[in-house]
Amino acid sequence: MELQNILHELASINLSALKITTPSNQNDLKKAFIEAFSRGRFTNPLFTYNLDANETTAKRRLLTQLKDETNRAIDNIADSPERLAYCLLKSAIAKKLTLCDVSDSILRGDDTSTKVLIAKFYGKITDELLNVARDLASGKSIANPYLEQTMRIVSPERADRCAKKYTPEEMKEVFDYALDIYGLSKEWQAIVTNEPRYTSITVNANDERGRVIAIPATRKPENILKVIQLAAHEIETHVRHNANCYYLLYETCGSISLLNATTLECVALDSPYIEGLAKIADAITTKRCLGDESGAPHPWYVLAAQKAAEGNTFAQVAEYIYENCGRNPEECWKITTRTFRGCSDPSTPSGFANPNGIQYLDGYVRAIAHYNDPAVFNYGKFNQQNIQLFRETTGKDLGTFPPHLAYQDFVPLLLNQFCN
Repeated sequence: MELQNILHELASINLSALKITTPSNQNDLKKAFIEAFSRGRFTNPLFTYNLDANETTAKRRLLTQLKDETNRAIDNIADSPERLAYCLLKSAIAKKLTLCDVSDSILRGDDTSTKVLIAKFYGKITDELLNVARDLASGKSIANPYLEQTMRIVSPERADRCAKKYTPEEMKEVFDYALDIYGLSKEWQAIVTNEPRYTSITVNANDERGRVIAIPATRKPENILKVIQLAAHEIETHVRHNANCYYLLYETCGSISLLNATTLECVALDSPYIEGLAKIADAITTKRCLGDESGAPHPWYVLAAQKAAEGNTFAQVAEYIYENCGRNPEECWKITTRTFRGCSDPSTPSGFANPNGIQYLDGYVRAIAHYNDPAVFNYGKFNQQNIQLFRETTGKDLGTFPPHLAYQDFVPLLLNQFCN
């Protein structure tokens, strides 16, 4: 099977960890949880999932076929530039096969197996990360040398003048201007949308309209400084990483087309710390504009996951988050539900922990450690495994490539344009 066919077959297999592990009855359970809390009780929900065993079996069959075809291609093109593309696909296929296993274990109600598989997919809580979370919860901060290097560039008087609320349409105007600075206006567009799938600002390289930054119509930042912070997060980091990886794959993988480079980027690249890189970017911007630190991602998901992993039930974890972390009932529900996603019976004494929520804080800690690595800074969608794969396959180092989109300090430009 040719690369193009494998790419598009793989892209057609819709397997999302979030979709698989999200209970279908969580809205009703949330209402019951909040109502019980109003009477002074923390309750254990009983999750159900809308999964189809036949659909999972069909997807596993196709993935296994694609895996065999990919392995044969790798064996036959040892010296071809396309080898990198096939190796990236092999990694992506393995992850989707793991999600098939997750789906099967949830259907069986085998919480022990589901817990192990989800930890395999997302990673585990390390002692280092747990200590960081405990420090943050106790009021300490994470040492970040990149914040120490920043200086306030907006006077308090100017900040007051910039304090008007922004509409989503005005935010789109700022994002469009930032895309112009990077020369990306023809490839990317900011859109304002009411679509349910976009509940937060989202960078999507595979939207049916092309490459978009989707802004929910309900999002109304408090001032231009917040909008610039968001631009640093979404455009300076996520969009720039997408663009750099897209062109790198196109130039590196032999005869791969621009269309196939887009597909390969969407199905084969991810990073455990890309949100951490983005968080550092917006933290630096906040420090420069306001002189204040926006702080690390909150530690509550890490602490909740650790409590669940220790064998506490849903109700016990929610009560811990409420009493020790100062979260309100809505937040307790959100944090604890994410911790028990994929679990059928959160009242079981064996406990559960879905570590998806830990990735923001974990990524932030990792990003601080790797921020000066050009391979990370310029191509953050490549995780450490794929960086090594690139080196082994091409004989080159990602860090030696000049980025297609060099970092642009657009903060002063945006301030001068929108904050007078």
